[in-house]
This record gives sequence, structure tokens and C-alpha cells, in this order.
Amino acid sequence: MGLYVDLLDVFGIFFTLKEKDIMNSITLTLFTLTSLLLPLASASAFDDGLSPIERNNKGYKIFGVYDVQNRLYCSQKARQKYTPETLPSLYVLTTLKKTQQHLTVGQQTKYINQILHPVMQKLKSFKDPKVQSKHICTGFYVDHKSQSGNAKSMGLGYLLFDYKLIQKLYALPDHKRSFWVYHFLIYHEFAHQLQFWNNDIEVRKTLKRMQNSKTPELAADCVAGALLRLLNLNLNDTIFETSFKGVLGATEALGDFHRTSYSHHGTPLERTLAASFGSGFINKNKKLIQQNRFHISSGHLIHTCNQFVKKHLK
Repeated sequence: MGLYVDLLDVFGIFFTLKEKDIMNSITLTLFTLTSLLLPLASASAFDDGLSPIERNNKGYKIFGVYDVQNRLYCSQKARQKYTPETLPSLYVLTTLKKTQQHLTVGQQTKYINQILHPVMQKLKSFKDPKVQSKHICTGFYVDHKSQSGNAKSMGLGYLLFDYKLIQKLYALPDHKRSFWVYHFLIYHEFAHQLQFWNNDIEVRKTLKRMQNSKTPELAADCVAGALLRLLNLNLNDTIFETSFKGVLGATEALGDFHRTSYSHHGTPLERTLAASFGSGFINKNKKLIQQNRFHISSGHLIHTCNQFVKKHLK
């Protein structure tokens, strides 16, 4: 679960399309026409080999969340080049706790995208400059080194989940989980994308081995808690808090005590406090947000969460 940058250092290369980049505009137009007119079977012939962030840097105006197997929006050449082997859409995953339902990778990826798309739309509606024209490719893989599963948020624009991790969260005792457990995990990984898009200094320090992963990981917990509250702003406080307790059960389960490890994510208590602060920050500004007087940006959220973590959870 966490930060993952492979092969390319994406920091410092964000830019907007300028008028002189007319060839990029032509390329984008052709790409769009291709996606509309050509069948999926022939889309690979027009595969540009670019990751989501590389397409954004080329000036492509693509927004949203897409299955990594989607040939129109997620280059299969780039997927094979940059990501671990992803599971095919028809691959059958282990059944969920207390059910006999067999779930495919395609079904679960669609569910993940249905969770992520509204939060991207919400940030876009606030005119967040870092979210405009960004897209993500999501999917599943198997982390053979981890018995309890993992997740990767890759700087090139990929969110990949090992289903063992999801099973671990769903297997928590009923009093320690809610239906938002899955949402929190997804928002945590999405928070890392926001950190990448904002060229977050704490992530840069971690990638340069100036510090371990604790600060950006706890900040991602904090941002995830904030996003969960933001997407459920109209819920009664009592109902929200009751459901949020299940999320805190997940943060407790995912904490670790490997304080000297580079991949340390924070203790169970620290992760719980970080997520709670993020939710509380949105709740504190609830009326202003509802009155359209306070527009949340990803940069503001990350900065606020970083400050809290460094001041209270060091």
C-alpha cells in the first residue's frame, strides 16, 4: 500500500498545452476519433505506448478513471512496460466474506472506478488545477511477496490492487469494519496520485531516501478521511460517525510498528488519528463547503494533512 514510482521520475515535468503545440492537438484529435470510431479489437494498432501521466504531459485532455485493460484509454504497451503483470478481466477472484458470489477482476475494477470517479468529479467541480484533464488506469495484480496483499499507486497514473488486501479488510470483525472500508483503501491510494500531481515535497523527500514513508503515508490516510467525508457531506453526523468507525478499524489493522523500516506506514493509533483528522477538517468546514464559499483543492488538503502529521505524529 503506498507510493510507487517506476522507471520515470515524474516530478517537475507537469505543464499545460500551449498554442504552439499544434501537433499534440492533432494527435489528440486523431486519438479521440479513433476511440469513437474503431472497435476495441483494432485499437491496439493505434497504441501510442504512453502512460496516463505521459499522455497528460503531451497535452491530451483525458479525464476520468478507466480499467487498465481498456485499450482506448489505457495503452497496453505502456501497461506491459511499466506495471507488474495485471490480471485479465475475466479472472475470478476469491469470494467475499459470508457470500457465495464469485467476482471477476472486471467487475471489481468497475466497482473501484465507480467509487473513484465521483471524487475526481468533485475536485474538478472545485476547479482543482491538478485534477483537470487527468486520468487513471486501475486494475488488479498479485503481489507474490506479500501474504496479506498490497496495493500500488504508481506515479505514471496506475492504481493496482492485490485482492488479498481487500479480503483482509473484509475479514475484519463486524464491529471493526463498515462498507466504507473498501472506499477508504481506494481513497488512500488515490491520495498518492494527488501527491504525485501536486509534486508533494514529502513524497520527494521519501523517494530521495531523506526520510521513510511514514509522513506521506499518514498524510494519504488523512486525505482519504477527508475525501470520504467530502463525498458524504450531506449525511447526518451520527450516521457518518457510526460508519466511519469501520474505517478506523481498517486503519488500525493496517498500521505497523516497523518504525525503523523505510516502508513504515505509521502505527495503528497514528493511522487512526490521521484519518480522523482529515474527516474532522472537512466536517469543521462543512457549512462553508455546502454554501459554496470554500472550495477544497487537493493541494490544500495535502498541505493541511502534512502539517498535522509533522506536528502531531512525528
